Amino acid sequence: MSKGFSHNIPEVKRKIKKSLKAKDKAINEAIDDFYTRVVFDAKKNVAYNRSIATGELISSISKGKDEAGVAAPYATFVEFGTKGKVRIPADPQLTKIARQAPEGKFEDFLTKIRDWARGKNIRSENVVFLIAQEILKKGSSPHPFWFPAVFKNKHVLERDLYNALKKKR
Repeated sequence: MSKGFSHNIPEVKRKIKKSLKAKDKAINEAIDDFYTRVVFDAKKNVAYNRSIATGELISSISKGKDEAGVAAPYATFVEFGTKGKVRIPADPQLTKIARQAPEGKFEDFLTKIRDWARGKNIRSENVVFLIAQEILKKGSSPHPFWFPAVFKNKHVLERDLYNALKKKR
């Protein structure tokens, strides 16, 4: 031990652990707040878009303990579009998601079109079939709701994480 200078190692360790614990808590809070904001904005984006059926899609957007996401199997096609109308951001992971094969049966697809048509007061089964056929032939335009919400809140997450790591305790 040097003359006139000493360290209290247990006290230093305790302060470091306390500081790391506070930073970990602040980081988790920042991420949880980010998930909450993304889910809120994604639901708002879907609700503002009147050209898609919104009820099931809105209810499938949720936040769990360690993640946020969309459970509706057709959400990818709403986000990116289909056929020649697909617009995919230049990100390899998003490209992989957007290129997934459609799930479900044609009859389920027709049922969704029928439900939509009833809401528009269209009762003819022939018209419903023709609409479904046109969608399959020409594709559907993208109606992004999830990634705009993520990108809108990304800078807030970065700021919150920066502040969490900067925090002194």
